[in-house]
Amino acid sequence: MKLKFLLIRAMLASLYIVLIFVGVFFNYNLKPSVPEEYSEDINKKLATLVDSKGHFLVYNRKKYEAWVDLDFMKRRNKYRDLKYVLNQRFSDKELEEKKYIKWGF
Repeated sequence: MKLKFLLIRAMLASLYIVLIFVGVFFNYNLKPSVPEEYSEDINKKLATLVDSKGHFLVYNRKKYEAWVDLDFMKRRNKYRDLKYVLNQRFSDKELEEKKYIKWGF
């Protein structure tokens, strides 16, 4: 019984080594998972869509936003050091009332 399990383990180990050898030396290239006809559709950009009044619904533009966590700054004792930078865009009242402020676009 032990000999049978030993032979099975040896066969599986040799099969594993053969698969590694084939993979390393022959280095088969895998086909892409998405056909080429669909990959062109992925790279297309969206059109600009407006409603009947001329308001933009969808447009092709990247938009980035940056938010500042005021509570985190206060916990790290950086609030007093950087308050002059925050006061350039926000009043003291706004800074006291909010936990987060929108810094970017």
